[in-house]
Amino acid sequence: MENAKARFLTYSWLDNPDDVDYLAQELRDAGIQVPVDRFDLVPGQRLWDSIAGWIDKSDAWGIFLTRNSLSSEPCMEELSYALDRALAKPGYSLIGQWHEIDASQVPKALKVRLGVRLSDPDRVQRVLGAVLGEPPRVDRPRLDPVEVTVHEDGAGGVIVELRPRLDVIAPFRVAVPLSFWDPGVRVRSGPARTPHAVTWGEQGVLEGEAEIGGEPCWFHQSNGPAAPYASFYLFARTIPGTVFCGHPEKMWSLKLK
Repeated sequence: MENAKARFLTYSWLDNPDDVDYLAQELRDAGIQVPVDRFDLVPGQRLWDSIAGWIDKSDAWGIFLTRNSLSSEPCMEELSYALDRALAKPGYSLIGQWHEIDASQVPKALKVRLGVRLSDPDRVQRVLGAVLGEPPRVDRPRLDPVEVTVHEDGAGGVIVELRPRLDVIAPFRVAVPLSFWDPGVRVRSGPARTPHAVTWGEQGVLEGEAEIGGEPCWFHQSNGPAAPYASFYLFARTIPGTVFCGHPEKMWSLKLK
């Protein structure tokens, strides 16, 4: 790994050292040199000179962003030094790796740069991209045309919200397999993202049974519309495995579990 890219890691000594070591280990396994002070700095040398030297010769700089490191004067001094390095060397990345903090706590010098949440399963690829100066090699998710959000109904059941991302659809049909349906299942419409403000009086309501996607289903249909600003809500005791929804002539199958 002699010619590998290197990235200095700033962290607070008050944080769990094993967590820091694991983060460094992940990056080393991806081919990045990650010096950690208690293993890679030479004993007996002035600490700041050693740290500054590593920042100078690294290809990027990162910080294990926690409440402890944000309140640590040495960590903030290292951030300032790394910022000067970035201003003097175009392409030098400053990478905030967020751990159990929110955006309001991030220093301004890092807030204007795309950070990496340590809860992100693609965190290693994102850091690797920053060090190499290229977009991360991560899979883009495939999104359904209808956003699905599951809410609690306050009585032990669930409310499944179905909101078209871009389309305005009328009439709109919602269906569940007959094997899931019971008399307590019902569908109503209302403003998006407000499951407890549904409209109980709808126009052109039609309910019945039909085969959808080769499966016998119970369905609810009304003039709607369903739109980015208007959702349909499915009330049920549990989350169905599959929900069908859309215009009666073009319905989508959404896997919920």
